[in-house]
Amino acid sequence: MRRALYSFIALSLSILPVAAHAQQDWWFDVEVIIFDRGQALTSLKEQFEYAPDLGKPQARWDLLSALFQPDISRLKQTLPLCGKPASPLWVEAQSLPMITGYRPVYDLDEMLADSQVTTSEDSAAGNNLNSGTALSGTTPGASTVTLSEAARLWLEFHGPAPQTIQIPEVRFCEPDRAWMSWQDNQWTIYQPDNRLPYPDEMPVVPEGRDDFDGTPHVLPGDARELTKLSQQIRQTRGLTRLLHTTWRQPVTFGQEKAASVRLFAGRDYSDAFTEQGLEKTELKILAPADDAKESNTAEQEDFFSALRKRLQNAQPVSFNQMMAAAQSGEEESNNAPPDATLSGAGGPIWQVDGYLKVYLKNINRVPYLHIDSKLFYRQPIPVDANASADTQPEYELVAVPFHQMRRVISKQLHYFDHPLFGMVVKIRRFKTPEGF
Repeated sequence: MRRALYSFIALSLSILPVAAHAQQDWWFDVEVIIFDRGQALTSLKEQFEYAPDLGKPQARWDLLSALFQPDISRLKQTLPLCGKPASPLWVEAQSLPMITGYRPVYDLDEMLADSQVTTSEDSAAGNNLNSGTALSGTTPGASTVTLSEAARLWLEFHGPAPQTIQIPEVRFCEPDRAWMSWQDNQWTIYQPDNRLPYPDEMPVVPEGRDDFDGTPHVLPGDARELTKLSQQIRQTRGLTRLLHTTWRQPVTFGQEKAASVRLFAGRDYSDAFTEQGLEKTELKILAPADDAKESNTAEQEDFFSALRKRLQNAQPVSFNQMMAAAQSGEEESNNAPPDATLSGAGGPIWQVDGYLKVYLKNINRVPYLHIDSKLFYRQPIPVDANASADTQPEYELVAVPFHQMRRVISKQLHYFDHPLFGMVVKIRRFKTPEGF
């Protein structure tokens, strides 16, 4: 009896790691296509409810941001400090003659001349062998071509550049700043911003990596299987692709335990609208100067002329606009810099933003895949739809929420429909390599 009990315990302990590994081995590749229908909210008969504050989705995994805004803190640590020697104190800085002394210096002009002479001699010898007689005329070598002649030949072959390339100013050093400093009667910790700037418009097909390291990540272009469908959407009149991406992630059991993956695509509206959906204006708050006589009269005239123009074309103000203006006024009154704009500077405001959550759920002891999708579609609309054609209309940015849950099957195509946009999802099982 005791031997049978020991055998049962040993068998149970041997099964536990296998069951745990089997439960952790649920990895899937999720392919998503999001496209815009090109429909204006004001042209549709259907009435939509707008999300407050443009909708701010919260997702656990932001794979696209990690792709376009990688952490460069380690790279910045290798940069030298501005105004200080780049060489460590215990290593003597090498001079230019010492550095060039270890490497041979080649005369590029001499090498080109030698190669041209050799080429001309070989060509002449070949012509003599073929014709038996030497050519009477001589062709000037490439060394006799002037820079202006070379530039003319280059333009004749390639044509002029469509636009000049402007290279922004780049700093190859880091400022020497204290990690902690005492400012305004309080300790301030210096936290550098190591994020790269987002593009003005999201790429339709982001490129990721294919190596598997046990973490969720965006896959490269060759991992997509809906390429033909994506091309059909691109060629269809009235449809515009916003995003076509594929990522790899682990999938767990239970909706509450599952991780949501953020999705965003389309245009960035942050350059024209605030986070409250208000249109950014050129009106500026004039900070009080130390001497009133030195105030800029031209700026005051521009301010009052713009104010009179707004008063002549009075329009109703919504509650959200009024609260946003009050909050902006409080922030400006606390710390108002000179010529501070009325619009606050925040993060990007994408045309489509939300998340997609994939999870497993047992139904009659059979695991089924489920999708929980929540997206916000943003579009500018006129504030006053009845405004006359003579006046310049004002716009506000609104967000239309879309939330749908569905049970899906792997390797099948699933379509999520909306009057303003559409989404296609396909999920495929991924077999993890040995060792994970």
